[in-house]
Amino acid sequence: MTIPLWIVIVLPIAKIVATSLSIGTGGSGGIFGPGIVIGAFVGAAIWRLADVFDLPGVPDDPGIFVVVGMMACFGSVAHAPLAIMIMVAEMTGSFAAIPGAIIAVGIASLLMSRSGVSIYRSQRLDREAAAAERAAAREQPS
Repeated sequence: MTIPLWIVIVLPIAKIVATSLSIGTGGSGGIFGPGIVIGAFVGAAIWRLADVFDLPGVPDDPGIFVVVGMMACFGSVAHAPLAIMIMVAEMTGSFAAIPGAIIAVGIASLLMSRSGVSIYRSQRLDREAAAAERAAAREQPS
């Protein structure tokens, strides 16, 4: 059984929106979990698209695409590409994903380095700081 294409395309977008709403409104939220999940969803979506178009060399199992997606997404937004590649290779017990991961993480890191944004500097300190920022924005004249 395969997952419908529209689901694997919608899932990463839904997770990004949910995480943005949670953290952006001052709610507590993790950084590691959403980064890994979003990367896994994007990897699965790329595998599914490659499977739909019947590209040569695409495996029957999306596992390698999911693992490389996790590494590329979180490694780039955390600005720790090498650490993430080593960590995920250790978690999976295989270094088979490293060649593809080097390319994917390299491209993702280059794209993120141009923006200068890190998830660690973008998140609010706590709920009170987020509430104070919202209150200050309301008091500002337009």
